[in-house]
Amino acid sequence: MPYTIHRIQAWDFSKCDIPDLTDTESNIVVPEAKIHNDASVDISEDGTLLVTLVPSNLPTTTVVGVYGLAKGCKGRLYAQYSLESSPVSVSLSPTAKHLMVGFTTRSGSLSRSSLSPTDRNLMAQIFCIKMPWELHANASIPDEEPPPRGKLLLRRDLHLSEPNQTYLNGIRWIPVAGQGMVYATNTGLLKILR
Repeated sequence: MPYTIHRIQAWDFSKCDIPDLTDTESNIVVPEAKIHNDASVDISEDGTLLVTLVPSNLPTTTVVGVYGLAKGCKGRLYAQYSLESSPVSVSLSPTAKHLMVGFTTRSGSLSRSSLSPTDRNLMAQIFCIKMPWELHANASIPDEEPPPRGKLLLRRDLHLSEPNQTYLNGIRWIPVAGQGMVYATNTGLLKILR
């Protein structure tokens, strides 16, 4: 899966002023992100969190990271998790308490035939997001060095039930809490899971 490395910046347009978007040093949230399409980044409904895929030092690994967007913590890495599959999609739940990562192994260093049948059909993983202040009593201190991190706890694997030639294109939570998720495949299938 071809990715392009980009930085993610957050700009304030609330005063209807157009900022200098050519400024590559200001308002950085994520210095390096692996962006394949618009499903590679998601923002919480309240606008305080951003989740995206970031490069890893290991060749067959990608990291998913949860970052702060609120004033005073913009760009702070709250939690991360190393993924060994080929992620194509990230989605925060409507409550921002869970994260879903969608996968494909359509290309890359992993051969579909070398994977177990269970891994071959892995479509997505759901993680519970534990923020630093939920795990560390002193996490609200912004200047603490190094800042404590939260965790992404794997809660569930989701598997494709379609034939082997079907690949996930994207997966998202339905915007209303408790309503499930929707995913799309390379065959044009759009399916709702409740």
